[in-house]
Amino acid sequence: MTEGVDYTQVSWEGLEDFPSPTGEDLSLRVYSMPLRCDRLAFSIGKLEPGQSCDHHRHRDCEEVYILASGRSQIRIGDGSIEAKPFDAFRVPAGVDHSVYNNSDETCWWIFMCAPDDEFLEYFDPEYKRQELA
Repeated sequence: MTEGVDYTQVSWEGLEDFPSPTGEDLSLRVYSMPLRCDRLAFSIGKLEPGQSCDHHRHRDCEEVYILASGRSQIRIGDGSIEAKPFDAFRVPAGVDHSVYNNSDETCWWIFMCAPDDEFLEYFDPEYKRQELA
C-alpha cells in the first residue's frame, strides 16, 4: 500500500483473496478497506470458466457490477443477461443477483456497493485486521 497527501494506492498483487463466507471458489480481492474508503465497498473478482458467485441479495446496499474483460453472464432476479466488456449493471437493494462465467476464458468483474456497512459484515475479524494493517 502506498499513501500520498491526497491518495492511497493498492495493487492486486498486494492483496490476498477474500475468504468467501459461502465457500465460493473464485479470486476476489477487496480494495476498499486498504484504500480506506469511507462509504464505498469496492472489490475485483477474477472468475475462471465455470466459476460463479452465489445468487444473493443485500438488505440495504445497492451494487454496481462492471465487466472489465472477458465474457460472462449476470443473473438478476430470475433473468440472465450476457455481458460484454465495459457493460455496467446497477442492482438495487433487495434484488437477487450473481455472476457466472459461462465462457471459455477468464473474466474480470469490478464490484462496488454503497453504503458499505452491510458488505463489511461478511468479513471475519482476522481478514479486516490484515486489510487495515
